[in-house]
Amino acid sequence: MVDPFEAYNLFVYDSVLILDVSATRAQLLPGAAYCEQPSDKPLLAAAAEARMDVLERCTPDDASTCLILFANGERVRAETVSAWLLDGLCRCVLCVDRTAMVAKYGFLFAPSMALTTAYPNEISVGLYLGSAASANKVALDSLQITHVVSVVERNLEPPAGRKHLLCQIPDSDEADIGSVISLALPFISEAVQGGGRVLVHCERGASRSVSVVLAHLPSVDRTLKLVEALDFVKSQRPCAQPNAGCLRHLEETCKESPRS
Repeated sequence: MVDPFEAYNLFVYDSVLILDVSATRAQLLPGAAYCEQPSDKPLLAAAAEARMDVLERCTPDDASTCLILFANGERVRAETVSAWLLDGLCRCVLCVDRTAMVAKYGFLFAPSMALTTAYPNEISVGLYLGSAASANKVALDSLQITHVVSVVERNLEPPAGRKHLLCQIPDSDEADIGSVISLALPFISEAVQGGGRVLVHCERGASRSVSVVLAHLPSVDRTLKLVEALDFVKSQRPCAQPNAGCLRHLEETCKESPRS
């Protein structure tokens, strides 16, 4: 069982098997199938049909990972289907309460939007991490992003209606990520503390922007070690991997900053 933000991060990052086991039909996530269960059909038979439907119709890139949505009070249905999938069909199954998912990320349940839009990953309250493609108007509006930090080498136009910080730096081991961090952290902290939502992005959302997010996270949890922070970010955005120069700077910063 996972929180909605973990289910959101999986959905926007990767193409996986998605099943909805709710007893009552509702709008599906794009790429999902509903486990249709007439009174004479067992739940697992319905799940098997739904799984084959997704595999044939949507051809998910990672069919060994499954996201299961279940209605409030129907956790047992999700656990039953999860156990069946984990018995040789999937290596990882995440189950999320559908009501909670819709309440926070209802915009994902509009197929025409969700299938064509790149979304950033949610890292902590008010903080998002993604690629340059995720800084599009649909994603920014849907997630109510108020501030954008662009950590790129090229020049970028400010996104309309958002406060924007452009930090121009190449993606190389020799680049001075420290100067970017010193500019970005006050911008991010002021935004988050003021109730705003910040997207930090570079080109791929893998190195430069990840470094900025890792530098910010100790303000959220002062006990967090760098390796723990990186593992956490990777769990929500698997491609996260700062280059060697960024890691050296972050490691040196951690050594210089005693933790309370």
